Amino acid sequence: MMLETAETKFVEVRGTKYAYRSVGNDVVNLPLVFLQHFTGTIDGWDPLVVNGLAKHRLVIVFDNAGVASSSGTTPDNVAQMAIDAQDFISALGFEKVDLLGYSLGGMVAQQLAADHPDLVRRILLVGTGPRGGEEHLLKVLDDARSQPDLPDPRLDLFFTKSKASRAAGLAFLLAALLHQSVAAQTAQAPAPAPTAQAGPPSPRRCTPAGPHRVRPSSWPSDRFRRPAGPPRSAGRAPSRRG
Repeated sequence: MMLETAETKFVEVRGTKYAYRSVGNDVVNLPLVFLQHFTGTIDGWDPLVVNGLAKHRLVIVFDNAGVASSSGTTPDNVAQMAIDAQDFISALGFEKVDLLGYSLGGMVAQQLAADHPDLVRRILLVGTGPRGGEEHLLKVLDDARSQPDLPDPRLDLFFTKSKASRAAGLAFLLAALLHQSVAAQTAQAPAPAPTAQAGPPSPRRCTPAGPHRVRPSSWPSDRFRRPAGPPRSAGRAPSRRG
């Protein structure tokens, strides 16, 4: 199972429904819970990172309260985000986890570890800072959004200005957009109509050309029909050329 194909599941606690995906099935190592950057969702993680780490352990990505597919109110402070993250982790039944916090998620990871040292064994901080950097974070985001030549501020936030890095960034954003589109179409697709209960197998019929299974009625008859012509004599072997 990979991040791109993992099922989006939901767990509810204290009236908030959290959307999440789990990749990997290692039950020996502790689960690794990812905490996303500001405005990020479960579709914003790099599959190379998630799938690579999931080879050796269970990796869980989720939308915190009030973000994307999760319900609830979006907090305006790190302390409440940490409370919501702890609710989510506890709802999955985990007694101890490791955390990977990216940008704002790194601030949440530090707060969560300080508030619940018995829940968190280790934290991995990526592109983040200590508590109190929220104002700086918003300034950086505003600067990225103010560049009219960029189709998405994440190109400036998470990729360098080199051609190779910008090309990689555009490819990543396109893949994420495609995944979100497919997920939305799947969620809106109507449920399949109920099918009749399977009965006994269809009988076989014999023709001069030999036994054939009855063709399912859903097949296009003209597409699979043998060209018209005289039937071969029963028991006569086909001739060989050469």
